[in-house]
Amino acid sequence: MKKSFVFILIGILCVFASAKVLFEDSFAEETDDWELGMTLEVYDDCLINEALGLSLDAKLVGEEFENCAISGTFEINEWGKNGALRILFRYNSLFESYWLSFFPSGVGVHRFTGSWESGVYLGGEDNPAFGSLGRHTFRIEVKDFTFKVFVDGKEELCIIDPEEAFLVGGLVLRFDDVAFSFDEIKVESL
Repeated sequence: MKKSFVFILIGILCVFASAKVLFEDSFAEETDDWELGMTLEVYDDCLINEALGLSLDAKLVGEEFENCAISGTFEINEWGKNGALRILFRYNSLFESYWLSFFPSGVGVHRFTGSWESGVYLGGEDNPAFGSLGRHTFRIEVKDFTFKVFVDGKEELCIIDPEEAFLVGGLVLRFDDVAFSFDEIKVESL
């Protein structure tokens, strides 16, 4: 009887201790969850852009997150000259947010507080292997003002924002001069 009680108690604690999914999308179909930029489309279980040279946003509508883990899977088909794939988190407006940016040469995090010129590079890692075409996974753990970035299962960055600019905000996927397919995205509580 005691053993059964212990196993039940452990099971209950595990359920309460596990991360709660706050948002998830596999892009199996187009929904009203996203405001999509011009040439972005949901097709074949992916969010897709095939045109280079554009800056396009997919803005998650009506959601705000504080401490969370954002993860996803995407495939880079072609980098343009100024190519970047970005996850804007704690988004209040385009230039009032943090930007996790993937470039052909690596990955980095910026903070913007008003304009393009206000951007502060908080840190990054050159990783030419990341710039390779193909499928990649990412995860960013956002805890207070510490951001841990994982690419393809490996921790690449651990960044602290000393300014503590934004504690809460939305989520935007931003694509600059890159042809890609974005397969899935998930936001979980930490």
